Amino acid sequence: MVRAEAQGSEVRGVTVLYDQATEGTMGGVALAVANAFVGFPNPNVLPPAGLRRRVEYGSAIVVSSDGALVTAARNVDRCEAITVPPFGHAERIAEDKTNGLALVRLYGARDLVPAPFAESNIEGGDLTLIGIADPLAQNGDVATAVQARLSQQTIEPAPKLGFSGAAAADARGRLAGMVDLRPATIAGMMDLRPAITGNGGQAVALVPVETIRAFLQAQQVAPPGATSGAVNQSVLRVICVRK
Repeated sequence: MVRAEAQGSEVRGVTVLYDQATEGTMGGVALAVANAFVGFPNPNVLPPAGLRRRVEYGSAIVVSSDGALVTAARNVDRCEAITVPPFGHAERIAEDKTNGLALVRLYGARDLVPAPFAESNIEGGDLTLIGIADPLAQNGDVATAVQARLSQQTIEPAPKLGFSGAAAADARGRLAGMVDLRPATIAGMMDLRPAITGNGGQAVALVPVETIRAFLQAQQVAPPGATSGAVNQSVLRVICVRK
């Protein structure tokens, strides 16, 4: 049984083979598997709740020059290996499941640029979301910026996959919070504000800067101040490989 999809000059397909003697059992299974094939998945749509990709891409924010990073807890959940290009292996050393935060350590890293923290939470206004989109949506590991707005506990529009863990910068270019992108059914169970349901049944939550600051202090990591650095120099890609 063969299924294929064409897009532009590219064709992607799948072939499901089984012993003809088992057709009575395998025919329906093969049909279901073949019909579930998506050759060109939408990069803006998260997998269904409870289904995790074997290799998942997210963003992380540098919070110390010696290799401490903050990212969304979901980005580094149940990973067999964590990699941060171009530095290599990283390790999750702490987690705050209530607020969806994780602390990741790059050992041996030096002279990273910590994100400048805003002095307090913001209630509304324009935001710049700085992250590294999933390879399905962009090539390379360079951080990109998209505009969004925070109003009445809502961030619009929802960013692309890979922006979970991205930095949300205020009008002065300081870190106002972290983007947490997750299936809406999971986000609805969390007390993260503000949250919205985006395209494809996903939800966006902004973890406020004061929540990040408190998390770092609890882990004995000194939060950065309102330095003169730029947030776009403080965002890295994080890759989780699962079994």
